[in-house]
Amino acid sequence: MREVADALAELNEAQLARIGRLADPLLSGHPMSQHGHYRHRARSGTGLEILDYREYAPGDDFRRVDWRQSARLTQPHVRRYYDETACDWFVCLDRSASMALPDNAKWLLAVQLAATVVYLLLRRRHRVGLVTFSEDIDAVRPPGGGRNQFGELLSLLRVSAPRESGGASRLDACAAAVGKRCSVFVISDLLAEDGMVRGLERLALLGGDVHVLQVRSAVECALPENGKYLLQDAETGEQLAVDLMPGAVARATQRLDAISRTLAAICPRRGIAYTPCTTAWSWHEAIVEHLKKLHRVHA
Repeated sequence: MREVADALAELNEAQLARIGRLADPLLSGHPMSQHGHYRHRARSGTGLEILDYREYAPGDDFRRVDWRQSARLTQPHVRRYYDETACDWFVCLDRSASMALPDNAKWLLAVQLAATVVYLLLRRRHRVGLVTFSEDIDAVRPPGGGRNQFGELLSLLRVSAPRESGGASRLDACAAAVGKRCSVFVISDLLAEDGMVRGLERLALLGGDVHVLQVRSAVECALPENGKYLLQDAETGEQLAVDLMPGAVARATQRLDAISRTLAAICPRRGIAYTPCTTAWSWHEAIVEHLKKLHRVHA
């Protein structure tokens, strides 16, 4: 818990604000596709369809004054419009046991990225919720807006932790919590045979935008070769006695890299924004890299 609190304390609000200015036009509601965005009745925006009216206040644009409505109510009223770019988002954070291995650096970076994404989306006045998952949904905080929501989600992140064992990463379970037309940010190591492609595709079918930050450890396969080991799968508990032969670690690294290459090939075809990063990166380097990719899509 202390480690997580210290990691979150590294998020400097001035730095978040600078990154936010870069992120604003890229997370305005149309970052990757035209799906998942709808007129939000809870707040007004700059659309063309009238939401309702309110009394004129100093500083309001005179062009929004509705003179017929003002005459009927005997005082100036301005038109409010539907916010056509507002949408609900969920941050889906993987807390399966592999997120704590081989050290806790993966989890700490993942938590920092989750908090940063929440900040950036709330800054754009989207509603943001949080789902933590492993073999099923572990916790859900429904979407909300404002600084209070930011504080609530930070509190939830502070008390979250990877499972000590068990808990395979079932990203597809998040679809039930997210619901139709919501957009999502998935933060996970994506350590599954298919790189969780099936789960990502299921989220994409909900109609919202899907962003993926894959967090890998810089020392994911750091084992000395030519030794006897008893390996245990942190998520399934299955044990296997092995005698590592020369090249075994290199082949394991190649397998992990193959998962990333598969995701890099499949995600663009599905309209999914995908960025791999490692614990050698800082939280702001990872976020800026993802935003650069979004910028290239828009350019």
